[in-house]
Amino acid sequence: MGSWGNMLFPTVMPKFAITATANCYSSGIGGPAYTPGGGTPLDVSALGFAQLSNRVLITPDRMNFTNPSVPSLFGYGWIALPIIPAQAAPIANGPTGGNSWTLFMNTANYKGAVGFYTPAFWTALNALGGTSAGYGLDVRGAIYNLLTLEVGFTVNFTATVNGVEYRRVPRMTFGADANRRATLIQDFAQYDKTAVWNGVATWVAGGAPVTQIGAAGRKLTPLEAQGQSLRMLDGGSDTISFDGQIVSANFSTLGGGQAWGLQWGSTAEAGVLPEYYKKLNGRWAAIPKSDVPRTTWLQDQTFAPLTTGSVTPLSTSASSPWAQSGWAAGPFTTALSDGSTVTYVWYRFVDQPVIARLNLTSADRTKIQAWVESLHRQGANTFTFANPTSGALASIDPGHLVAPPSGLEFGYVPIAIAQR
Repeated sequence: MGSWGNMLFPTVMPKFAITATANCYSSGIGGPAYTPGGGTPLDVSALGFAQLSNRVLITPDRMNFTNPSVPSLFGYGWIALPIIPAQAAPIANGPTGGNSWTLFMNTANYKGAVGFYTPAFWTALNALGGTSAGYGLDVRGAIYNLLTLEVGFTVNFTATVNGVEYRRVPRMTFGADANRRATLIQDFAQYDKTAVWNGVATWVAGGAPVTQIGAAGRKLTPLEAQGQSLRMLDGGSDTISFDGQIVSANFSTLGGGQAWGLQWGSTAEAGVLPEYYKKLNGRWAAIPKSDVPRTTWLQDQTFAPLTTGSVTPLSTSASSPWAQSGWAAGPFTTALSDGSTVTYVWYRFVDQPVIARLNLTSADRTKIQAWVESLHRQGANTFTFANPTSGALASIDPGHLVAPPSGLEFGYVPIAIAQR
């Protein structure tokens, strides 16, 4: 969740970015066909995310939400499933394990799996001469260390008066409650293989469907505030001093769960990050507007609104992996609340390019396709989650929710090919 200065279709609401990289920041995948930034199509050699849901359309410029009337929660997480079997060399990159890290969502208008990173995504380094076999997420479980909130980058105005540097950043707000605190994460849970892996393994092999995430394999993880660490990156890492008026804190929810967020002091404007700063001894200190020298002219500046960008459409030429000959239906369009229109097509699950390039055996393709058809037939009765211990669930922008064409209700998935 977040807001980025390079959003192609800016909104005042946060968006959700599907983002992963297997080799630091050298390559990133933000969905079936695009980089996380949204504007650039992935090369066929970089494809690694498979569309699984036949209802949620992943769009190039991140995902939108309905603007709520009260602060709301977006439930999401990644759980490994045994979808793609372990392979000796799926894409000439050495032995690959069987973890298909799957994105799950828990919202007011959609609950369930959305898509997954193929195991081969994590072993792509091996093709470059690396020695990561056996050490990637294709075989290993997830490790959680620190939870952070990042504002990727933003514009600012800076001025120097009498050798002192002052700065103004755009006003950023959070949904603070009556206790002057904003929840950033709540009910953080981890899952072992008894929660869903074992059941899905049986299901993929032709057994009974999984209807819910097993409570016995779910562990609510305590959240412990490790002290305040708020920084403004400016060619270095400069700590921000809020004079104790904004601190990170963990607290209990009304339903007995745990949450982590920001707590505002009695003299600060609750839910608002300061706009003005003064640099003292290498540290940025938040200051009130009244303490900014008039001769900086910072108070008179106006931040220009973000402009609408453009997404590069996928090539659908005969030589492209997205050639029209591979479509099962389309193209179709859907309108989003950010003012954009998305063009998308339908693929038979195992025929989408990211799966087609895995060199699966005919037997495995047949088995996986049958499982996806069974998954779609379960509808809203699959992979249900526990409700949050307090608070309302957010809703995905209805423009992201699509319906399969007649005859393609089960075993087919939507993939965006353009956004404008």
